[in-house]
Amino acid sequence: MIQNTASCLIDTEVDVTSV
Repeated sequence: MIQNTASCLIDTEVDVTSV
């Protein structure tokens, strides 16, 4: 569960940074 949440946060950060 923790790993999934961390992965989701990382994906969100990457998306925001990309934009």
